[in-house]
Amino acid sequence: MKILHFLSAGNIGGIETLCSDYALFSQYENVFIFVWQSGYYADKISKSGNRVYVMNGSKKHPLRLWKRILSIIVDEKPDVLLVHHADIYMHSYAMMIKRKIKSIHIITYAHGNAENMCHVSHKNRFYFKKWVLKKSLNKADRVVAISKTVKESLMKWFTLPSEHISVIYNGVNTDKFIYTGKKSISTNCLKIIYVGRLIKGKGVQITLNALALLPNDLKYEFTIVGNGGYKSELEQLSESLGINDKVFFVGEQSDVTKFLAEADIFIHMPVLEEGFGITVIEAMAAGLICVCADSGAIPEIITDGEDGYIVPKYDSKELANKIMEIVNKGYVQDISQSARRRALDFSIENFAARLDDLIEKTVAAPEKRI
Repeated sequence: MKILHFLSAGNIGGIETLCSDYALFSQYENVFIFVWQSGYYADKISKSGNRVYVMNGSKKHPLRLWKRILSIIVDEKPDVLLVHHADIYMHSYAMMIKRKIKSIHIITYAHGNAENMCHVSHKNRFYFKKWVLKKSLNKADRVVAISKTVKESLMKWFTLPSEHISVIYNGVNTDKFIYTGKKSISTNCLKIIYVGRLIKGKGVQITLNALALLPNDLKYEFTIVGNGGYKSELEQLSESLGINDKVFFVGEQSDVTKFLAEADIFIHMPVLEEGFGITVIEAMAAGLICVCADSGAIPEIITDGEDGYIVPKYDSKELANKIMEIVNKGYVQDISQSARRRALDFSIENFAARLDDLIEKTVAAPEKRI
């Protein structure tokens, strides 16, 4: 069985990490097309022995790009085309490929909430993108949602029938993350961390506002791992709050294990509806105490007070109170151990087995004409 993964670019990101890990644990042959540009994960996947095609495509010449992609697919003869990004060009090409090659099976991935998949700045483009995605998702042989929350949004936004969508939670290579089995909160200096993109929707500003509410005598450091267009606003906010000497922006990192190993508390306060939360699983795999917003799929991952903590979205005051509750408790080994156990439910091995099984069943099912 041959699977061809269709991705926008090969830069550092959750989808790219997932695809790279899946290729290592899948029982099938995996080939990759990166439509627009290369990047860290495109290079990494290639070095691991998988065939990688980087198109360096131009939106000024969509038909020329289409012919190149079709040529690769004709040569590779994949059984399944797995479409990962919510890119209208990619979804349009996928539908065109199915019309051209009837035997190929299309599985379309929803790596985020439907509203976020449709997001563009211009109103007319928003409706056009929604129309393309709705058509593509309905015509696919199968749609994969990364959480129950995402599945519900697909049914609502794109009128997809429930039986057309399979929920497969994302997987993490949990063996990469250092876990000693012993956990207590640092008494000298509390180590707090966030890992992810720096966009307004990820809610790092909520965390900064909460930190400004902590007692003056509490020593802490807040490490922000990631990059994005909202970085300058976050830097300005930390300065205006008078906590910039405690906040450290370390940029985008290909390996976050060492940063998580040194931390006490992981905080993720998205104001958007989080589709899943790979970085949350990674932090739990490292045994960190996770404090997250009740956003999107996060309550599907964390059971409040058992393997982490859930606080109301947007609520900086409640987040500050929860941080102090954890600090005053001091001994958190029970939560840490439960977090590690919960993370193992989302191991890359479990994920690869579930996706392989879905692919096998999709190929074996009666062919769906579009």
